[in-house]
Amino acid sequence: MFRKYSITPKRIIFEIIESDIIDNANVTDVLRALRKTGSKIAIDDFGTGASSYSRLRTLDADILKIDGSFIRNILTDEFSRCAVRSFCEVAKLKNMEVVAEFVENEEIEKILITMGIGWLQGYHIGKPVPIELAEL
Repeated sequence: MFRKYSITPKRIIFEIIESDIIDNANVTDVLRALRKTGSKIAIDDFGTGASSYSRLRTLDADILKIDGSFIRNILTDEFSRCAVRSFCEVAKLKNMEVVAEFVENEEIEKILITMGIGWLQGYHIGKPVPIELAEL
């Protein structure tokens, strides 16, 4: 398909929800094949699955997207802060980039930056817009 549409695989990031990885053993083989093309793999909603850490150990991915349920309460909930720090450490061990979802204000943005998270998503950063209106 990359050739058919003249798309360079390195420009594509495939996102997969953590629970889909856990529920389907064949997914690992597909993700590995996509990665061999040069595409990147992002694990979305990380932290919500039943076996997050054990599955991450064997999975080859490039990006870890921390579920917004941890980010939403990071300012007031010590558990959320500790979980996010832990996710970041594991991602660092695996040479993965980290994305934090649900960044809704400047305070959350600041704490995530101090934790070393390189990519932020949420209404504070930018609201979703149709591709026709996006500034590229």
